[in-house]
Order: sequence, then structure tokens, then C-alpha cells
Amino acid sequence: MRAAPHLRRVHAGSTSCPTPTSLLKPPLPQDNFDLLVIPGGAKGAETMASSSPVQHFVREYLERGKFVGMICAGSMAALTSGLPKQPLTSHPSVRDYLKEDFEYSEDPVVVSGTLVTSRGPGTAFPFALTLVELLCGAKKRGEVAASMVFPLGTFA
Repeated sequence: MRAAPHLRRVHAGSTSCPTPTSLLKPPLPQDNFDLLVIPGGAKGAETMASSSPVQHFVREYLERGKFVGMICAGSMAALTSGLPKQPLTSHPSVRDYLKEDFEYSEDPVVVSGTLVTSRGPGTAFPFALTLVELLCGAKKRGEVAASMVFPLGTFA
């Protein structure tokens, strides 16, 4: 017997972020979500990029005009998902894998249609704020940035 039998089963990843197990297999209910984010982290990004369900989700979200974010080595999922040549960025450690098949940039955040990529931990705030702006507008980005109390002129 579970302590909370009314709760659905969840899976916790390496960062202890709970995910309902029903969401871990295709078909992912795309209508319930506006954004798919592929995180970084060397081993985790490699695992996600090599996952055929993740590749399916990436292609399906982009085909539906929904946003897909990739940060750090998570940008490898653009390659393994067979995305067409377009601007993107990534962690420098995977640059050489991507530079031939994409228009590689070293900008902190690159937006190409509904694909949003970023470089790594140091660009996580600009990446997140860009996603907020794309989903909720510039005003909401400003509100979120202000509440973070960044030094003046930083990430706003």
C-alpha cells in the first residue's frame, strides 16, 4: 500500500524533478504542453539525444509549431532528431558535432523559428527569459526578470 494512493506514479530524474510516468512514453499529449525542453548535462543529454521517443517529440513539437528548447549538450537532440540545417548553438563540448549540419553560432541564445537553443549553465537565465518572452510576451519577461533581482542591465 502506498502512503498516498490517490497520487499517480511519478519518476524522479537525476535532479529529483518528479515526472508522471504516464508522460514518459509516446504519444505525448502535445495539446497539454506549449514547450518541450531538452536539458544539458553530458551523460543525460547523450541519453536524451539518443532516445527515439525524445527524437519523435522534438520533430512532432516543431511540426506543430510548438516551441522546443535545447540547452548545453542537449542541442545534440537537434542532430539526432534529423532537424534541417538552421541556426543553433550549444555547449562548446559538442560544437564540432553540430557545426557541419547546422548554422552554428556562439551567441548565448539562438532562436530559429520555434527552436530555441542556448550554450550552458552560464546562459540558463537568458535562455529561460527568452522562453518566457516567446510564450508569454515581453511584458511578462520583464516582470520575471525584475523579480529575479538581477544586477541592472543583466538579462533583462
